[in-house]
Amino acid sequence: MHIHRPKPLHGLREILVEIGVIVVGVAIALAAEQFVEWLHWQERVRAGRGELHAEIATNAAFYGFRAATEPCVVRRLSQLAEITEARAAGTKVTPVRLVGIHLGFLVSNSNWQAERAEQTLTHLPRAELDGLGQFYAQADDIKVWIEKEEEAWATLRILEGDPNRLGPGDVTVLRDALQQARNLNFLIAVNARDQLTLARKLGVKVPEPDATYVRTTCAPLERSMNPDPMGAP
Repeated sequence: MHIHRPKPLHGLREILVEIGVIVVGVAIALAAEQFVEWLHWQERVRAGRGELHAEIATNAAFYGFRAATEPCVVRRLSQLAEITEARAAGTKVTPVRLVGIHLGFLVSNSNWQAERAEQTLTHLPRAELDGLGQFYAQADDIKVWIEKEEEAWATLRILEGDPNRLGPGDVTVLRDALQQARNLNFLIAVNARDQLTLARKLGVKVPEPDATYVRTTCAPLERSMNPDPMGAP
């Protein structure tokens, strides 16, 4: 059996050629790996952007609703303030059937949190990421305001039924709740308009506010001529 020994390299030139072949091979392999990785993240960014835009559009529907109904909420609060001040003056008032109105729903950031966890956000263009960050940061503030607003309206519901049963202590509580509800309605509406502008800049198609919800919120205050002595609606 014959053993063939590898031929020795002759000269520096042959050595450099062999090294060059190895280097080029490694470079090609690395480039191919990076290209596959780039394609993967391009697909993830495309899918992630779609998820974020869907969530922003849902939130924008709420923002559009709050911007459209701001005057209606102001009017309702003014009516409740008139009832409160009439009771403060000892004036008899007509019973109230329902105080509360439809104020929308909580905004969501679940898709934003999911894409952050998947590290998709780090692959977005810087300007787009800044816009998204601004949108969701403001959404966090609005969520807090909505929760506080719900608490204020829960307090205002003590007017339901026969307000003539309320005393001075109730009037004080109602005045505080009215002021809080006014301030929060203003904050939410103003920032809702800013959010709509930002959503459009991000390329999101902003839906029109639900006309049924707007009509419900803007409906007249329900009064009853038959007071319930227990204060039930």
